[in-house]
Amino acid sequence: MQKLFSIFLACVFLLLYTGVLHAQWIQTKLPNVDGIRCFAVSGTNLFAGTGDGKVFRFSNNGKRWVAANTGLPSNNSYVQALAVSGTNLFAGTIWVEGDDGKDGDGGVFLSTNNGKSWTAVNNGLTNNNVFALAVSGTNLFAGTWGGGVVFYSADNGSSWTAASNGLTHTNVLAFAVSDTNLFAGASGGVFLSTNNGKSWTAASSGLTDTFIWSLAVSGTNLFAGTSGGVFLSTNNGKSWTAVNTGLKKTSVSKLAVFGTNIFAGTDKGIFLSTNNGKTWTAVNTGLRNRDNITALAVSGTTLFAGTNGGIWTRPLSEMIKSEH
Repeated sequence: MQKLFSIFLACVFLLLYTGVLHAQWIQTKLPNVDGIRCFAVSGTNLFAGTGDGKVFRFSNNGKRWVAANTGLPSNNSYVQALAVSGTNLFAGTIWVEGDDGKDGDGGVFLSTNNGKSWTAVNNGLTNNNVFALAVSGTNLFAGTWGGGVVFYSADNGSSWTAASNGLTHTNVLAFAVSDTNLFAGASGGVFLSTNNGKSWTAASSGLTDTFIWSLAVSGTNLFAGTSGGVFLSTNNGKSWTAVNTGLKKTSVSKLAVFGTNIFAGTDKGIFLSTNNGKTWTAVNTGLRNRDNITALAVSGTTLFAGTNGGIWTRPLSEMIKSEH
């Protein structure tokens, strides 16, 4: 009897231990890269852009990340932004000065075959430091750093036109689209365009931190991630309210939405709010490199987190049910 009881206890312990291992973040197998900068979801494919100018593709049916770099600049550049429009995949890149003292290549690149090959599409783009991309209807928008302008293209990047009227002394780091409204998150606050970028108006009243790292839309709610936490607007940016209970004065670099759930990637890990930002709870079990969340994306039933140390995954159901 004692032997059977011992076996029973061992089985219970194994089940509990397996549950603990499962209920946490898992690092995916990715070739050595210089940090993750961005994600984009296209159907069952997830794309990741890196700090050494590469793009990788991960399929729900696959077991590993596959390089998808042919045609991208190979010297001194970051893939800072990715966007999907139909069967087109766009990569926004920025150039940096390399150890050899030479500048890299930047701008926007287009792939029509899931990243197998890329072509530069920079005609009319006078600033090649592209930090943000967004698709609104049939228009593609590029936000740039240094010069503070937005460009738009109505022909999949074949030609670009500056669309910065009303944007003042700012660099654009993020976009969000809500119906016919286009929001730009910048180093000088949030700006709104209701006419496809032809003109912009400041939409920053109530923002006590105007360096905007990220934007996200959830229904009629607009969230802004800043160096001083998360802010919420329920009236298209006319006014903002800080919603930081549980965030502990964190810098919020990325936001991701799943239904009515909001995830915030910060300098202290990943936090979840299930009540429109009123309260936040850390969901960091098993997550290393939690001080540098650089990308977030929901793909299927999984949340992907990019860090300077690689890519981590966790089922959404675990965090939403077990940690709230």
